[in-house]
Amino acid sequence: MPITLMADLARSWYSRHADVDWEKWTPAQALEIFQSIGLVSDFWDLDTSAKHY
Repeated sequence: MPITLMADLARSWYSRHADVDWEKWTPAQALEIFQSIGLVSDFWDLDTSAKHY
């Protein structure tokens, strides 16, 4: 993975972790993050039917 892509993923993934109302990403939200930066192979595909607890 190119370092620039890794930086984009880290920025998107951790950008809200310090927010008071932050909650763990749901599978659907995680998939949206991956797709938004171009991570769209089978490796990055998630089962979005899982429930979030």
